[in-house]
Amino acid sequence: MKSKLKKIAWRFFRYLIDIAILFLIIKWFFVFPPRTVYLKVVFDGQYVKNQFNDINRDENSKEIEERLKKVIIGVSDIYEKEFDIKLEIRTIEFWSAKDTKTSIYELKNDFKIGEEDIVAGFTGRQIGKDNTTSGRACFNYILVNRQISLQGESLITAHEIGHLFSGMHFSAMFSKKSLMKKDVSGIEPFFD
Repeated sequence: MKSKLKKIAWRFFRYLIDIAILFLIIKWFFVFPPRTVYLKVVFDGQYVKNQFNDINRDENSKEIEERLKKVIIGVSDIYEKEFDIKLEIRTIEFWSAKDTKTSIYELKNDFKIGEEDIVAGFTGRQIGKDNTTSGRACFNYILVNRQISLQGESLITAHEIGHLFSGMHFSAMFSKKSLMKKDVSGIEPFFD
């Protein structure tokens, strides 16, 4: 009798697991299809100078475009893994920033949102009052100025886009390596 009850219980348990798996498949593929966020990516002459030691953007425009595409692919990989959100570049344009310091508001004034969801600006200029700021985010705009490794630039860009999705800074006390940690040193490609 106990053996028969065990078999019935086991079959019922397997049935529940099958239903749960089916529910997850339906949920993720039909209810929540992958989303795509479109970007307009812009860069200024100082970004070119810092990356390639050359201010002539025409000679290096292919290299610059390739680097920026790799940065956004790195960001997209993080968002696809974490949230099933793909980032895709619609356009890449040169930005003739006028000031020695760049602000997110200057970017907003120079580039209006069109068919893109986000304008991502890459600059070699100082952002804000000091030279320790890696990026800014406001409305549908981000501005990134750190010239470091490709992966580092992708992580900072992912961090700034996280703010556009209402992500807040976490104290190092709560998360030492989250993308949304206030101090971006030592961050890793995951969200808390």
